[in-house]
Amino acid sequence: MTSFPLKRTVTLPHSRGRVICDACYSPIPQGQQYRRDTWKDGTHHFTIRYCPDCWLILDEVEAHTQPDYGGPDAEDYETWAAAHIDEERSQKWITRAFPDS
Repeated sequence: MTSFPLKRTVTLPHSRGRVICDACYSPIPQGQQYRRDTWKDGTHHFTIRYCPDCWLILDEVEAHTQPDYGGPDAEDYETWAAAHIDEERSQKWITRAFPDS
């Protein structure tokens, strides 16, 4: 069996109004730039989209959670937020991800 290395491609498109952030599940308004990471390993690929607010803290979340496969997703952001509960950035993420709480 041949093993392919996992390769990340980063693009910075603008929303057409139908994009949802995969880290906080907030809609990304039409015209707003967001980050799209596409991961490929030979035959499989998947995409994770980050709104501007989640994109700003992406490196910190990734360093804290060290995802096994691909970039951090909502579960990784939740783990990071719980560990940094007293920080303003964490509280803002929680408010975006759980607006009814």
